[in-house]
Amino acid sequence: KLDCEGKITVNRASVEERLGRPWNLQELHLVLISMAGNLDEDDDYFTLSWRH
Repeated sequence: KLDCEGKITVNRASVEERLGRPWNLQELHLVLISMAGNLDEDDDYFTLSWRH
């Protein structure tokens, strides 16, 4: 479970640095069960935001 206030952003470059290999953001969709909020994504980032 990811839990934070306002929004969460996953950056491709940060994940690649930690994995030590190229990473496609589409891999994230394989492990997501559900999302609630506003989604903004491109090839370099994935941002999910919501209001409290």
